Amino acid sequence: MLQEGFRLPRGVSEARFMAGSALRRLTAGRELSYNRNGRGKTAPGERMKRSGFIIITAALFTVSAGLALLLPRLKHGTTANIYRGNECVYSVDLSLVTESYTVEFDDGEGHVNTVEIAPGRIRMACANCPDGVCVNTGWTDSPAKPIICLPAKLIIKIAGDAPDGFDAVTGAAR
Repeated sequence: MLQEGFRLPRGVSEARFMAGSALRRLTAGRELSYNRNGRGKTAPGERMKRSGFIIITAALFTVSAGLALLLPRLKHGTTANIYRGNECVYSVDLSLVTESYTVEFDDGEGHVNTVEIAPGRIRMACANCPDGVCVNTGWTDSPAKPIICLPAKLIIKIAGDAPDGFDAVTGAAR
């Protein structure tokens, strides 16, 4: 393959020399740099292309994983049950609600709670309990987030199983 009388540089095999010659012919006129591991040569933009691909792939994976975990999933036929003590006093299918409306609950002991029901979600709109934790809970549409008013002994639960995955607060599997 080599011309007769041609001597290879010290420590270079004939195969490696020929591979280098082929690379020089393919990249004629372009500046070359060694790749990260020092083996072989790459054109200057080639490494950037690989790292750009890795960055874009990682970003897409992160966004899709975040959307899958964070977007609320409302299943058709989701039912909200309102309990006083252990007795269900009101039940509504949230997927069938078309307009917001309120329902008032009075326990006869001075506790009055107003529950707002909207398409696909429910909340405690008003309560005369001293701490107001139930009102500050906000809207719920998930079985994993019940609304509880301890002074009035009123509980709003969404029927169904909590979504699979990890609890964001404790890190434990559900």
